[in-house]
Amino acid sequence: MPFPISYKLLYKEVIKMSRDLKKESEWRKKKYKRYVVDVERKLAEEFSAKLEKDGKAYSSWAKENIKKYLKKF
Repeated sequence: MPFPISYKLLYKEVIKMSRDLKKESEWRKKKYKRYVVDVERKLAEEFSAKLEKDGKAYSSWAKENIKKYLKKF
């Protein structure tokens, strides 16, 4: 069953829309701060396994612990 003409036109318009990656990058830099850490492989693998077992993502774990740390002061 073919799609209605209006759907095809809408689909083509969505594909033609381009993202302003520079604008998105600037917005992200203003809104967020990125943290990067190097961890010994064995320790990192143990940590990743524990997070997976607990059903948590690293980013959510980090955010939770940053909030806990800040509440202590």
